[in-house]
Amino acid sequence: MSSAHPDDTLNIYLEHDPLVLHGSTKSKAPGGVLRGVAVLRLDQVCRIRSIILQFQGTITQRHTKKYAHRIELKENQDQEIINHTWTFLPVAENKQPHILHPGTYAYDFELPIPNNVPESTRVGKVYAVQYRLTATADRPGLFLRNYVCEKPVHISRRDVIEAAELSTYTMRSPWTHATHDSSDCGDLSDEPQQPVTIAGHCANGMVEYIFSIPNKSVSQGSDLVLSGHIGALVDNLELLHLSCYFVECMTCRFMRDGPSNKPKVHSRVIQAVQIRDELDSIECRFPVPHSLEDCQVDALNDIVKIRHKIKLVLSLIDPKDGRLTEIRLTIPVKIRPSNDYDLAEWLPAYEEDGRTSLPYDPTLMATLLSHENQKPHPFTTAILPTYEQVTH
Repeated sequence: MSSAHPDDTLNIYLEHDPLVLHGSTKSKAPGGVLRGVAVLRLDQVCRIRSIILQFQGTITQRHTKKYAHRIELKENQDQEIINHTWTFLPVAENKQPHILHPGTYAYDFELPIPNNVPESTRVGKVYAVQYRLTATADRPGLFLRNYVCEKPVHISRRDVIEAAELSTYTMRSPWTHATHDSSDCGDLSDEPQQPVTIAGHCANGMVEYIFSIPNKSVSQGSDLVLSGHIGALVDNLELLHLSCYFVECMTCRFMRDGPSNKPKVHSRVIQAVQIRDELDSIECRFPVPHSLEDCQVDALNDIVKIRHKIKLVLSLIDPKDGRLTEIRLTIPVKIRPSNDYDLAEWLPAYEEDGRTSLPYDPTLMATLLSHENQKPHPFTTAILPTYEQVTH
């Protein structure tokens, strides 16, 4: 059973959330270090049998099995990626509970995470990679509820050379196709920090357009700004409205789409905006969600491919026959992990050996991590070991 007030009694604080790995799963890049503090706060004397923390990562795949008479059953298949347990307060040899007095008890932990583990991803209800920390303070007795704190751990991945992957985007890519001739569009920039612009004519030369975004690569928690212009080149052409969609496309390689046998694509709209007036001067802002549940980062591995794009749908009335016509355009966007999670801005660099700092103190770290909006004093920061130092 969980505590009635788990946030006030038992909590978990992480140094980095999400934990960002670098390079692909097949690269020789070093992994990361999952590091944090489990904190137990007691306002009265409490009997505790043991305190443990478990880190578990699983891959869940949902398969559909077909039986006779067109009966289909769906079943989940779980595969364990990693499982590690810390014992902060072991069970006493005499089996008697420990007596803990009022106060704060901080237990630090760290675990090297190899670079070949898959990042946290989810494709609809058919595939999910999840990591979770579970802290449990076991209390004796049948009517005393255990103190339990569960915290999801998100593992993201960032390319060592981000532009190498982004250079695969072209207007002829199936992820960035347009319904009109792609030769009318300007080339997309291969550099992730360079503006991306598409321009051309459509609807048999009756409409001109230009759209741009400041950067192809956008971090979570920031704004994706789209600016553009649409103009009619013939008289009596009625431009109705422009629909703008910020879309996440997820592909799971083991899920095939019917006779084509191609990987099935799952899509979801993260943000949608419709513009009816002032199409000659367009500015549309998409706030990229900070939560990984609402917007995943781009991913590409042996099983999952996650990409993002801006989808534009222009509705107009053709003056020749009076029919409703839709012009569709797409602009690829790369979503990367948020820099707000990186404490490197105020933690000293790992290679800075000469900087004055205090020894690593789990209680101090718990205090710092529990106040995310307050940056610590530069002389009260601990220098923490790197992945290589932890694994050697």
